[in-house]
Amino acid sequence: MAVKSVSFKPLPQIDFTDGGIVIDEKVIGLRERHAQILRRLFLARGDTVPVERLITTVWPDPDVEPENAVAALRTEIHRLRNQLRPFGLTVRNEHRSGYRLVTVDTSRHATEDVDRLALRLGVSTNIAAKLCKDAGTSASRILQRIGQPGGRKRGGPYGQHSRPN
Repeated sequence: MAVKSVSFKPLPQIDFTDGGIVIDEKVIGLRERHAQILRRLFLARGDTVPVERLITTVWPDPDVEPENAVAALRTEIHRLRNQLRPFGLTVRNEHRSGYRLVTVDTSRHATEDVDRLALRLGVSTNIAAKLCKDAGTSASRILQRIGQPGGRKRGGPYGQHSRPN
């Protein structure tokens, strides 16, 4: 597949290189399998790509295809999601039909965390959101790192009332 660059709304410009991709002028090194999956999903322009088509994209030779190709594909997509998340992209599983590339919706909680971060740093919410994007992490994680309460913390359902280890 000789795709070098494709762009359409609402997905951002993604340039495919030999060693990975470029999104928002940032180079991301991808394993060949991840690049193949992303290229196939990107060319679908937001439409769902059937699991079978993705499997034949990654493993075109049936003799090389893993015994449980669906599970192997699921693992590869999970790893790809982790690399795309900082750029506002994810791979959505469409129940019983396949996968598609989508932009991540900003949730109410994420927006509140960006507002809290902006207030803590004394900057505008736009600058706080850009900081999160540039750092490749969420406002909640930045707040936790700088010691600001308010970021959602993981833990038991009873928080500080959980039994100590």
